[in-house]
Amino acid sequence: MESKRIFESSNSVEKVSFRNVMRVAGAVIAFLIGSGFASGQEVFQFLTVYGYRGLIGSLIAMVLCCCVAGILMSYGYRTKDNENSSPYFHYLGKYFGKFMTYYTPFFAFLILIVMVSGTGATLKQYFGLDPRLGTVAMAIIISLVALLGLTKVVDVISLIGPGLIIFTLTIAIYTLITNPGDFASADQVLSNLKDVPYGAGNSRSYWLLAAVLFVAYNIVAGVPFIVELGSKEVTSNKEAWIGGIVGGVGLMSAALALNLAMLGHVEELVNAEVPVITLAQKMSPAVSFIFVIILLAGIFSTSVPMLLTVTNTLTKENTKKSTKNMLIILVAFLALVGGQLPFGKLVGLVYPFTGYFGIAMIVLFIVKEFKERKERE
Repeated sequence: MESKRIFESSNSVEKVSFRNVMRVAGAVIAFLIGSGFASGQEVFQFLTVYGYRGLIGSLIAMVLCCCVAGILMSYGYRTKDNENSSPYFHYLGKYFGKFMTYYTPFFAFLILIVMVSGTGATLKQYFGLDPRLGTVAMAIIISLVALLGLTKVVDVISLIGPGLIIFTLTIAIYTLITNPGDFASADQVLSNLKDVPYGAGNSRSYWLLAAVLFVAYNIVAGVPFIVELGSKEVTSNKEAWIGGIVGGVGLMSAALALNLAMLGHVEELVNAEVPVITLAQKMSPAVSFIFVIILLAGIFSTSVPMLLTVTNTLTKENTKKSTKNMLIILVAFLALVGGQLPFGKLVGLVYPFTGYFGIAMIVLFIVKEFKERKERE
């Protein structure tokens, strides 16, 4: 019955608003970019440390991200009138779907911890402040904003996402033009470095797995949010697909540019908690200061939806608002406690494990979508 409803809804008049496409694409970017991505830590661990093969991995990651974001956004739009629809059960089946239904909010909570920790790491590296000050401040801010609900949050973070992408791209391109570093010896430098933080495996031969994991763990956390965007924030199936694809292209273009910029400076960046700040400081103190502010905004833009994902899963639709508010504060406090752990180690620990679940999800998403498209045709 659910599939029938999906097919029928796809026959509606296709309307596309450029403004709304950019709005939802910006929200997707802002949700997924977070502290790990924008700081350069994720890109470094899952792409840059694999040398030139990591550049190919960036392009593969872009294609996968566009496909899955479009599929999820479209599913949200096509099932918006079906309150019992679940992307997990529809695409993953009964048992794996049920497992991911419960695991996803848990992973969202782990990412929230990484975001809070990233705030502390950013303030420590740039300002030399006690990281606990940053973690406490971020926990308080996201708690207050999360009380506003999804629609208002989308309005806020959809502006942050494109801004962070543009600024990150600017730093990467400026670095490539003015101080590209030593590309020719990047692979040789990597092979001589000790304690290289590989995102997958323990050598550069795992570059393809690392690239897929880079997309996979991001998608695990993004499923509920992207589906809800499609359900509430787009006006046609075509708009949903375009919004998802534009979001994927924007996000992974920044990853590719960052990867290129960091490849020539691997020796200098291998021990940096926030690699992009190191690159920004080479430009000018003013630029690095502005980037720190925008990076903190990016952390915020990921943290709020993650917090809402966790609390919405733990409550029912008829739950009292006061109870939901108390739960938001409690989850933020627990994230604050976990956020005292080192940022770089959290990224390398939390993301790869979940990425394997994400790989299975991506395969099933694409296979199911392909089968349904053939049936519709």
